[in-house]
Amino acid sequence: MRDKGRACAYGAAFFQSFGRAGVTVLVVLQQQIVAGRSAAEAGLTGMVMALAMVIATPVSGRLAAVLTARTLTAIGGMLSVAGLVGLALSPATVPLPLTMGWLVLVGAGIGIFTTPNTAAIMRGVPAARRTVANAVRSMLYNSAAALGTSVALLVVSASGIAGYDVQDAGPAVRAAFTVALLVCAAAEAVAFGFGVARGGPWRVRPPAPERPLSGVGGAAP
Repeated sequence: MRDKGRACAYGAAFFQSFGRAGVTVLVVLQQQIVAGRSAAEAGLTGMVMALAMVIATPVSGRLAAVLTARTLTAIGGMLSVAGLVGLALSPATVPLPLTMGWLVLVGAGIGIFTTPNTAAIMRGVPAARRTVANAVRSMLYNSAAALGTSVALLVVSASGIAGYDVQDAGPAVRAAFTVALLVCAAAEAVAFGFGVARGGPWRVRPPAPERPLSGVGGAAP
């Protein structure tokens, strides 16, 4: 691919989706299996991340007027990594508000990241090629989500857990959830790297002032 910025945006979309999908399933399972919360409580906990995404996405659109896609994806990536590392290093039995706080960081980071990264993919694509560009983005996004979910479940199952419908707060299971969340954090860190590697300015450059046309408002030459 000749366009470095678009190639980096595709890579960022893949790894960001990988991490997002993984943490979505991990948090819900961790709250049930390790923390012993009900399915309803675990589902409501996971919804916090989704709500943060919904709120942060339009904010990112407004910020795009002054900050470039490079800056916004960097900010979003850092927030997501910080939230995921916080989740990974916090015991599953910590107070629920703290877990929700980390999820707010993850969701806000994803919301801030996604909008400008998608715009960077589509920007400058000829009208006849937009369907192809968006199809590639969608394919990468969905395949990464499936892969992230599979990897997360594979890491957890490596702990020897009897099933996902039983409560088990043993050290091996807790360690497996920690490793799986750190894998998601690593994926978000790679997405952050792709976002920064696209290059370009950090702030939107103001348009150059228009020069008055010769002879307008004055004597003809």
